[in-house]
Amino acid sequence: SAAVVLVLGLIDDIGALSPYAKLAGQLLAVSVLIKAGVMIKLVFLPTWAAVPLTVLWLVGMANSFNLIDIMDGLSSGVGAIAAIWLAVIALCAPDPIPSTAYLACALAGGLLGFRRYNAHPAKIYMGDTGSLFTGFLLGALAMANHYTIEHRLGAVVPLLVLGVPLFDTLFVMYIRWRRGIPVMLGSPDHVALRLRKWRLSTINTVRANMFAATLLGALGVGVMMAPLTWAIGILAGIAVIAVVLAAWLKTIDMSL
Repeated sequence: SAAVVLVLGLIDDIGALSPYAKLAGQLLAVSVLIKAGVMIKLVFLPTWAAVPLTVLWLVGMANSFNLIDIMDGLSSGVGAIAAIWLAVIALCAPDPIPSTAYLACALAGGLLGFRRYNAHPAKIYMGDTGSLFTGFLLGALAMANHYTIEHRLGAVVPLLVLGVPLFDTLFVMYIRWRRGIPVMLGSPDHVALRLRKWRLSTINTVRANMFAATLLGALGVGVMMAPLTWAIGILAGIAVIAVVLAAWLKTIDMSL
């Protein structure tokens, strides 16, 4: 399935795909995964709800990494950190999942090696080929892990591990909706661009996002392993910080 997305991104980088054709290709890749039994599996979630959620999750993650690929080393750095956390979770679970850990480690190694030449000033770039592949594979690996070890609230851990691209995507969609412009229309509303417009350099903006990815991954493991009351407290704190951060980012003037 990831190979399908890789080829899809390559064709799109050449400029031969319309948005609808790209979406159709992504849905094809998702259907292959679902056919193989790789999908969101929660005991309290019926199949009729799990299938559309799986489609939304995988298409969303693939495109969210594509959206944050706007700065040297950003998408590759955040992706590598997320892959490392997924590998840690797969290996440290009471019932380890070696296949998920190996694939996550391989992806992390590839991204870190790539990032050596992708960091500012970049010599090579991800393009749709790399960003769609990275987001899709991370989304799939996030589903192939155990999170509800202590309680059912652990099911939200993937949202934290992949929280940086997810927050950026939701923030951009919200800003565009408030401005009355199409959600899919390009605009300089991304978190990274706002941080750079504020006062951070490109390098420090990328570092801030990578730090956030590292912290969210650690908090995700904390939510998974902590008692339910502690997990609720951690998630409540993250929600408050996210709202405050979004409100502050919205105040940054992006006009030229």
